[in-house]
Amino acid sequence: MAAATELLRAEGAGSLTALRVGAPFHCSLMATLEERFAAGLHLADFRDPTTTVISSVTAQPVSSGKEARELLRRQLTAPVRWIEVIGAAAELGCTDYLEIGPGRVLSGLANRMVADATVRSTQDARRIAAAVAEYA
Repeated sequence: MAAATELLRAEGAGSLTALRVGAPFHCSLMATLEERFAAGLHLADFRDPTTTVISSVTAQPVSSGKEARELLRRQLTAPVRWIEVIGAAAELGCTDYLEIGPGRVLSGLANRMVADATVRSTQDARRIAAAVAEYA
């Protein structure tokens, strides 16, 4: 990671943020687990979305439960396309963004990309529950 960071900085990368993760998600190093994960996904009932869900794999809205299952499988090895996801959401008129989980990297990205956005970060179970209650 240090060597990649140095190379990217030398090439002019404006901002680099190291994310603390528990596994090498979103890259080929997860390929060996992808099939086992897919087998588990087939145990779950996936219904067609009733609201717009934008995939981080394709940066496009998900049209069916079948597609959602396949995209979740692909998330293990596919790069995350957050800039495109936020752009697609903004094009659809989204002005409220809620980051679920620790950190504020994605919240900061949405704030920089979408003028007049309302962006919140939950960070813990209590804040997640409050946000769900507010949007429900």
